Amino acid sequence: MFSRRVEECQGILLSLQLACTAANSNLARKLEIEAECAGEVDSLRHEISHLHDLRRASLESLMAALSEGKTLLERLQEMAAAGSLDSRPDTGAAEVNCG
Repeated sequence: MFSRRVEECQGILLSLQLACTAANSNLARKLEIEAECAGEVDSLRHEISHLHDLRRASLESLMAALSEGKTLLERLQEMAAAGSLDSRPDTGAAEVNCG
């Protein structure tokens, strides 16, 4: 579960990075060429809204990954405290349930 959340977060962060890079390039070009054009305002608003949506999704994904990681760490700490966290084969295996 945690690994899936991390991969999801990384994918969204990559999308955000690519979108920001493209948007910065597009915005700079549009501002230089067509700053006076009223139709561009709607396009720029749409791009900014899209970036905000990607940022929100990346933060939500990051929070989910962090939450899963925190839960995983807490479970490992509980298992270590209970003495059921042993890397030797056939030792404590019945007590370990990572769900």
